[in-house]
Amino acid sequence: MAMIGSYDYQLVALSVLIAIFASYAALELAGRTTAASGRARLAWFVGGATAMGVGIWSMHYIGMLAFSLPVPVFYDWPTVLLSLLAAVFAAAVALFVVSRQRMGWLRALAGSAIMGTGIATMHYTGMAAMRLSAACSYDPLLLTLSVVFAIVISLVALWLTFRFREDRKAAGWWKAASAIVMGAAIPVMHYTGMAAARFTPSTVIPDTSHAVSTSSLGIVGVSAVTLLVLSVAVLTSAVGRRFSAQAFKLREHEKRVLAITETAPDAIVSADTDGHITYFNPAAERIFGYSSAEASGQPLTLLMPERFHSAHGAGLKRFLATREARVIGKGIEMAGRRKNGNEFPLSLSLSAWETDGEISFTGILRDITEHKQAEKKFRGLLEAAPDAVVVVNQEGKIVLVNAQVEKLFGYRREELLGQEIEMLVPQRFRGKHPGHRAGFFTDPRVRPMGAGLELYGLRKDGHEFPVEISLSPLETEEGVLVSSAIRDITERKRAEDKIQDLSKETERRNAELIAVNKELESFSYSVSHDLRAPLRAIDGFSLALLEDCQDRLGQEEKAHLQRVRAAAARMGQLIDDMLTLARTARCEMVPQRVDLSRLAQEITSQLQKSEPKRQARFVIAPGLTVEGDRGLLRIVLENLLANAWKFRSTLCRIMASDSI
Repeated sequence: MAMIGSYDYQLVALSVLIAIFASYAALELAGRTTAASGRARLAWFVGGATAMGVGIWSMHYIGMLAFSLPVPVFYDWPTVLLSLLAAVFAAAVALFVVSRQRMGWLRALAGSAIMGTGIATMHYTGMAAMRLSAACSYDPLLLTLSVVFAIVISLVALWLTFRFREDRKAAGWWKAASAIVMGAAIPVMHYTGMAAARFTPSTVIPDTSHAVSTSSLGIVGVSAVTLLVLSVAVLTSAVGRRFSAQAFKLREHEKRVLAITETAPDAIVSADTDGHITYFNPAAERIFGYSSAEASGQPLTLLMPERFHSAHGAGLKRFLATREARVIGKGIEMAGRRKNGNEFPLSLSLSAWETDGEISFTGILRDITEHKQAEKKFRGLLEAAPDAVVVVNQEGKIVLVNAQVEKLFGYRREELLGQEIEMLVPQRFRGKHPGHRAGFFTDPRVRPMGAGLELYGLRKDGHEFPVEISLSPLETEEGVLVSSAIRDITERKRAEDKIQDLSKETERRNAELIAVNKELESFSYSVSHDLRAPLRAIDGFSLALLEDCQDRLGQEEKAHLQRVRAAAARMGQLIDDMLTLARTARCEMVPQRVDLSRLAQEITSQLQKSEPKRQARFVIAPGLTVEGDRGLLRIVLENLLANAWKFRSTLCRIMASDSI
């Protein structure tokens, strides 16, 4: 008759707990084994397989100890040790499979088959280690089912472990949940195998030469050692994962820094405490002409002209002795030397740091040859400018002036640089000037300063003078600057004042001329009124004498009377001309294109009609045109041609051309 056994459910629960803990350790160790490489990977693999094997074996061992029979049970320790080795082998297979980069179904099935067989071997080897007065047999169906359970559970365990092995994927609660599933599933195989066992009483005396008995102290010891081993494994894995994460971040940071330095447009050179080059990036190779291999290990003096070698050595010694930074942490300009011996200007930013008691230096160097050439060209244009040019920063400090500023204001360049621009502004304007300056920087654009206002500058000797200022913003590395082009307009002001004086004088004279014209007009009308009556009387009485006393007058008396009449006629004509001139002066000029040739022909035709007997020939050049008032031009031509007509001999030739 078969013996009836019983279970200590506290030990059963302990075995399940150990299985869960072992599963969690497996997830941790799988991640560390995957992340490691080289010897570290081998160490994690061996240690992980041992810890996982001990955990699995301990779960089975405690599960067997939870089973009680009515007869004493001993265990053959060599056989027990063999079962432990089988557990370690199964764990090693599991770690090997899940630590691969890929785990296909074929590899997973093969690994689960080997791992499940190893666990079944461990279980049934442990069963074989039992020494008792009973014979043990197995139910084939349950035995086969237990092996199938071992393989299936191994497949699930492999998949979960592979799924959550990566540090970044293994979220805490997911890993814990997976450990619970695995830990709850693993005892299924054990207790199925235990259910397959049948114990029947036997009279055969067991071999107990290597057998040991179990006790509560032994159970506690095995459990404690197992939990301790698994705890150490988990803690070691957690610490290793943290260090690995830090190392990963450090490597990523180093990669980023290296990528930045390797692609940087500026030369980056590092040196050790002795001033020997330890790093030389591609930009440094391009700028200096040395390869990294050529420059590494060489002193920094390789990159500088010989005249700076002694100063460099002295500065390095002083810094190492006193830690006094004169150049470090600052930007300076100096000369560099290429491999071909050519010197070139460069800017240097130097930093220093200390690691393990050793000081290292890193310099960022930029070839500023083009910058210097552009600066030289700019300064040339600045010095050649006809106006005084003052460049000011946002704080109102003068940063640049040209030679014209020195001439205009009387200061030397050194006296102006770094000073406030208000020193060139008269005292009465200084209060509002900072506000105007701030307004320009708020809306920087090219524009005249103080449009519509009178601006003045202040010379060193205190003399004020009028100026004209144009403002222009300059975008620079130091920020926005303002360029002020200042022009002395003293001479222009004088000319403007003179023009104003002349304008006033002209207005005064015009007023006087208008008054004279009015007087002339009044005089003309007065004369014409006062003289015409006597002239008519003279002409009338002379005509009456000629007509009434014709028989009693001799030829001489008649001639005198004729002369009197002619003089009266000329006097009347003069009065008419004077009135015409007065009316003309009163009329507004109307400029237009006038054909002088045609106008002259009209006038000469009238003159010839007035005295047909006078033998005079007019020669008028064709096509003479001018811009002017037609009425005034007619008066001028009538006077000129009439005078020529009147005061020439009977036979004459009168010419009218562009030189008339």
